[in-house]
Parts: sequence; structure tokens; C-alpha cells
Amino acid sequence: MSNAPWFSDIGKKAKDLLKKNYPTKFAGELEATFKTKNDTVYKTNVNRDRKSGALSAKLENTLKFPDYNAEGTVSFSTDTTEGNFVKLVWEPPQVRGLKTTLQANATSKYDDGKVDDKYSGMLQADYRASYFSASSFLKYIFKAQKPKDQQPVLGLNGVLAYEGFRVGGYFETKLPHNEEAREVVKYGVALDYSSSDFSITGYSQSEKDSEDKEKAILGVGYYYKVNDDLEVASDVFSDVNQQDEYPVKIHFGGAYRLDKYSTLRGKLDVAEGKLSLSYQQKLTDLASVTLGTELITNNLISGGGHKFGIGLNFSN
Repeated sequence: MSNAPWFSDIGKKAKDLLKKNYPTKFAGELEATFKTKNDTVYKTNVNRDRKSGALSAKLENTLKFPDYNAEGTVSFSTDTTEGNFVKLVWEPPQVRGLKTTLQANATSKYDDGKVDDKYSGMLQADYRASYFSASSFLKYIFKAQKPKDQQPVLGLNGVLAYEGFRVGGYFETKLPHNEEAREVVKYGVALDYSSSDFSITGYSQSEKDSEDKEKAILGVGYYYKVNDDLEVASDVFSDVNQQDEYPVKIHFGGAYRLDKYSTLRGKLDVAEGKLSLSYQQKLTDLASVTLGTELITNNLISGGGHKFGIGLNFSN
């Protein structure tokens, strides 16, 4: 019997179909992944920013320590807003299904000539068995320019699973020094039924932004594998606290495998009128190229806001 999924994996088939393999975030992107014989993994990513035209690069190296059931990851990036991190993962052999993670991050950004440096540390514990999974983390963020503005964040989530049905929930709360000021900043629940070729998910999410404005999202996600070549998915949701022209947002799309070497994908954001298309071609067993575009259907003639991108991927 397979283990219960993590909360982040509920509705994952629909999310992946609607979000992945559309290379329009950057003007161009090159990604390479190489695995050595001793299971050391090297990942590199080079991309060009669409607005500034600047190039940024990232190198990530993962080392495995099989004698200790552990692995360590170090990541360096020239994009200071993305930052660098060091992560250590340990799975104690005495407790099957338990995984512990210790991670440290450092980011920096410039805003109106001011430097904003952030350093964070996180301790996380995950446990998974046949019928349930649970995760918890404690994160502390230190702001170098605002040393008095520090608040640890505690997060918990869990999933119960049985015969294709999964129900789960999560929340995150700030832990200030003043107990009366404690507040929950994120919480949500999800109910899902999933099989090998079908998935439907109902979810509710609530989150406060930096200005204490609360979003309350209600939505339904759907995925269906029509056959070995065709997949479709949709996401229908609404922010019940927001009153605008399009209270209900609808995203839907699909992927069609033309042959064993090429795949065509498309999706539409009905509220914003964004039509995204991508074509992925497998060049060799180690390389593939993806061409993507995002068109603003409400503004096709003038051409304002359209995006085009290309992605190259190498992996052994």
C-alpha cells in the first residue's frame, strides 16, 4: 500500500498541468541536471530577466551520505533576491517514515537605494504512513536593517487518506514575544478524490498580506487523463473578500502528445484573457527544448503585454 500524500501534493496533477512547461517567466532559460555514479547531483540554471535583460545563474549541489541516511544541499545564486541556502536532510532509521530538515537561507534586495538583507533558519519534521501524513516547521527570519522586527513562524499541516479520498488542512502562525499579538496568517483545508487517471479537489485558503488584507479563496480543481496522449485540467476559484468585475476565476488547459518526442500544451485564464501555448520537443535522450508564448487575447492587435520564451533542458 502506498503512503498518504503530503498536503502540497493534493490536487498536484491539475496544478502541474496548468503551470509547468510554459517558459514565459524569462526571456530565455537554460537548465541542466547531472547525476554522478555516487548519486551526487549537480543542477545549474541560467536565465535572462524579461524586463532588465540581466543574466542570472544558479548552481545547486546535492550530496548523499548513505551511511547516515542523510543528504546535504548547497545552492548559490547570482540573483540576490532568490538568495543562497544550505540544507541538511536526515531520515532516522529507527523511525520509518520520519524525515527531518535543517535549512539556512540568505537573501538581499535593493529598494529605492536601500538594502534589505534577510537571513532565516528553519527546522522541519515530516512523517508519512499509509493512512496519514503530517509536517511541522519552525522558521525564524532575521532582518539586518530591522533587528527589532523579528517574528518566528510556526506551521503545521496534515492529511488523512483512505481508498483514494484525501482530506487535509494547514495553518501558519506568527509567534511574537507578546502572546496577545499572536495571529494566524495562513490556514486552509482541502478535500480530494484521486485515481490513476482522474482527480477532483475542493479547497479553501485564507491568507493575510503585508497590509493585513485577508484573502479568502474557495475553489475546485479537476484533472482527467482522457487517454495516453491527452490530458485536461481546470481550476475554478473565487476570492470571497474581493469585489471585482470577474468574481469567479477560471483556468483550464490541456496537453496533447503528438508523438513520443513532442508535446503541445495550452491553457486559458478566462478572467484576464491570457492564452498560453507551448511546444516541447525532445532532441535526444538527454536534451529537450520548449517554446512558449503568452498572448493577451483582449489586446491582440496592438500587441502590448504579450510574452515569448524559450527553455533548454539537459539531464542525464
